[in-house]
Amino acid sequence: MENIINYGNGRVISAPIKWILCKINLVIINWGFSIIILTIFIKFMLLPLSYISYKTIIKIRKIKPKLHNLENQKQDKKKITEELIKIYTKEKINPFNSCLPVIMQTPIFISLYWTLTTSIELKNSPFILWIKDLSLMDPYFILPIAMGLSILIQQKINNKENKKNNIIKILPIIFTLFFLWFPSCLLIYWITNNIMSIIQQYLILKNYEKK
Repeated sequence: MENIINYGNGRVISAPIKWILCKINLVIINWGFSIIILTIFIKFMLLPLSYISYKTIIKIRKIKPKLHNLENQKQDKKKITEELIKIYTKEKINPFNSCLPVIMQTPIFISLYWTLTTSIELKNSPFILWIKDLSLMDPYFILPIAMGLSILIQQKINNKENKKNNIIKILPIIFTLFFLWFPSCLLIYWITNNIMSIIQQYLILKNYEKK
């Protein structure tokens, strides 16, 4: 049976994730809560990368006035790029570091998508209250709305200075609509992931700003 399960192209990651999830559920005996614990475990595994990312974001925020001044100067693009590299080098900033958690989480999310959508164990498995089947969509759309709110809170933390960016403001609505018909198990993962990210961001940013 294991050999006929389609894990997509991410079997190398999907199979171990499924194994860990099953082991957690032997203790918890609730697939919904098992997914939550698995998500927390993954977030702790990626914590060092998250710290580097948030640290880079803070440094970029601090040099934003310099970057704005540079953009407003009437110089050719080559010279602006050179000046930009000088600023990043002087401040010891690598912009790529801010993308590390996203880069690492993308294959994990894709693998988890295949794991959760192909797991026969989740079929007819209840979670809490109104969620009677984790393999189906939320009948009352409570989970998609909760996910949209969690994205909105993340934006408030990350984009304090970028209040006029309308494209960013509509992202929670777009994601909410996009995930409306997704299985409840995936939404539980995504909401937990967002909540953990909010807690990590708040604690890391507060700690770094104190220093």
